[in-house]
Amino acid sequence: MKEQESYFYNPFDYLAVDKRNIETLSKMNSLVHYARSNSHFYKTRLPLHKLNSLSELVGIPILTGQDLRENLPPHNQGFITQPLSDAYVFTSGGTTGDPKFTFYSNEELKNQAQLCSKGLFLPGIRSGSRVANMMNAGNLWASFTFVNKALELCGCLILPIAAQTGPEATVTFIRLFNVNAAVGIPSFFISLADYCEEHKITDVKIEIVATGGEQIYPDTKAYISKILGVKKFVSAGYSSNDTGLIGFNCEKLEGSIHHIHEDSVHIEIVNPDTGEPVEDGNPGKILVTCLNRYFMPLIRYDIGDMGRILNDTCDCGRQLKLLELQGRSDDTLIISGYNITPQVISSLISHFGEFSYHFQIVAEQKLGKDLLQVNIETKHEMEGKDREELAKHFLSYLLAEEKALHFLVDTRGTNMPVISVANPETLTRNPKTGKIKQVIDKRKV
Repeated sequence: MKEQESYFYNPFDYLAVDKRNIETLSKMNSLVHYARSNSHFYKTRLPLHKLNSLSELVGIPILTGQDLRENLPPHNQGFITQPLSDAYVFTSGGTTGDPKFTFYSNEELKNQAQLCSKGLFLPGIRSGSRVANMMNAGNLWASFTFVNKALELCGCLILPIAAQTGPEATVTFIRLFNVNAAVGIPSFFISLADYCEEHKITDVKIEIVATGGEQIYPDTKAYISKILGVKKFVSAGYSSNDTGLIGFNCEKLEGSIHHIHEDSVHIEIVNPDTGEPVEDGNPGKILVTCLNRYFMPLIRYDIGDMGRILNDTCDCGRQLKLLELQGRSDDTLIISGYNITPQVISSLISHFGEFSYHFQIVAEQKLGKDLLQVNIETKHEMEGKDREELAKHFLSYLLAEEKALHFLVDTRGTNMPVISVANPETLTRNPKTGKIKQVIDKRKV
């Protein structure tokens, strides 16, 4: 085994499930005891006795984002177990723009960087790679810091460009250093591909693209690959600002299936309506317990994602559980009984050369019936009448391809969908991350 490969070797990854469960239960009991003893929030929330098995976790209430907002600095200290020093504070950069803060000790951040580096190194980012860090920087944003520290451990050349630099300067840096790998959110790579296509730039070839922070759909991958010459898409790691790293792609995995960092987190899949555990193979809501986070303990945290545990084993030989991500728990709009997802719209967009993959789907109510609105940006500036004509064509194509929706419109079960075609950079974005909130249900307001 090569020296650097041995750095990423973890014997825990190859333990049988019963031995992994014994170690996890021991870590869980240590965490529960510490949190109950040192956190005001957890003092009456956690059991006084040791857990005899991981199945007893169901007796602990599910932790929500609102719990964090109400019990973390600057509002109060309910979660924090230590003085606010020797630590980092980050804020969420989700599409809602509604921030909540999260805290890592310096040592915990180093541990997170090592987990992140494992998921970048194994799929191919190594010594000799020239990697652009295109995550968003500043504004108490975590990912740029995480990725820089992770890339250091991969031994590659690091270009800390950041998404805010803009496409023109980014292309200049990519050319100067012959960048062959990049890490960022999908929205950035869409915009970079749009820029390169518009300016007929053909010498930007990024062989490995590692993405995180948003869903990336097959048609979007195909478009980015075509323009930027991508040979391999990998996950920058399944993670969240609050929890840190949860899962990783090994050398055999890509896309939505991840090994779970079982030595660092414990995952439960529960029924989204009842909170009861579901059997492996069945989809449900993902709950995360961070086994090595003591500064701000997270126990049974509802991360807001859907997924399922796969019973398959990976060809890499690791025995770690496989988690298949299935999108946000609120990423499906139900329009008068018809399910519409961003992936459906992404697939339809692929047939229109004028459209960017920056889009949004919105549900509203009008005259007592559901209304679907699809907002799509074009790649280039267009006159209003041309955008209106394009919207008509897309509506016709949507109804032709989605026959269930067409039936609902014809039988007056739902309103005629509204298609809004907008010029580039006009859909509302989170000011810190550049993300577009892709699914909005105004009927809940």
